[in-house]
Amino acid sequence: MPQDYALFPFLNARNNITFGLGSKRGRRTAIDLEVEKLAHLLGISHLLDRDVRTLSGGEKQRVALARALAPSPRILLLDEPMGSLDVRTSKYLRLELKRLHAELGITTIHVTHNLLEARELADRLAILNMGRVEQVGTLDEVFFYPQNEAVTDFIGTPNILDVDRCTNLGHGLIEAMCGGMPIVVPYDGTVAKKIALSPRDIYISTTKPPGPQLNRFEGTVMGIQPFSSLMQLKVGVGGNILLAELPRDLCEEMEIQVGQQVFLILKLRSLRVH
Repeated sequence: MPQDYALFPFLNARNNITFGLGSKRGRRTAIDLEVEKLAHLLGISHLLDRDVRTLSGGEKQRVALARALAPSPRILLLDEPMGSLDVRTSKYLRLELKRLHAELGITTIHVTHNLLEARELADRLAILNMGRVEQVGTLDEVFFYPQNEAVTDFIGTPNILDVDRCTNLGHGLIEAMCGGMPIVVPYDGTVAKKIALSPRDIYISTTKPPGPQLNRFEGTVMGIQPFSSLMQLKVGVGGNILLAELPRDLCEEMEIQVGQQVFLILKLRSLRVH
């Protein structure tokens, strides 16, 4: 499926989907049934007779996906399918793609520059840089053991914390003590040895945020380093030094300085346990 979907503007949604079936031998009824099945699976049955030029970005994506699935491919190639979508639609369609993969079981190669997409969808990752494959592995292998600087740059120099001991909290959660930081993380029954968290997934505030104190800490800014359009902060918390990233304008607006006390929130859904 191309990045811009490449739907044929002179065909409606139904005929776009059946375009790749034109060379297949078979009765028209069988083709119509296949289209109806795919449309139901993707939630676009009501769009089949619509002019594709009148569809929203998310609707176009689902029509393009149905067209790619219609010939029953052994491998599905998706070229940055979320690139032109807004954040809300992209989040919804990531869930849809995950559901489709589970139902159809088609080997899928998903090309993306978005680490969040990779984290939510991938069973295995291949990190490419300038046409070169830098590392191939599971999400945990790439996150906890990046093989070179190119991989580290892409995943955002993750914070990797050693787990000293754990307490089972029940309800699928444990409290992992990491250098004086009690961090609550999901528990799947395996022993937690390390926790990884991207600098992008640490919320920083100069005032104490309201709400429950789950995975909230107070720390001291140890260093500030400009990094492209971001500012990278080194924050001392307990016996750890965490890297956090903030947009440059936000960092300047908060007037964060070395030696200042700040508050951190570690996003539970973004924590990875190994």
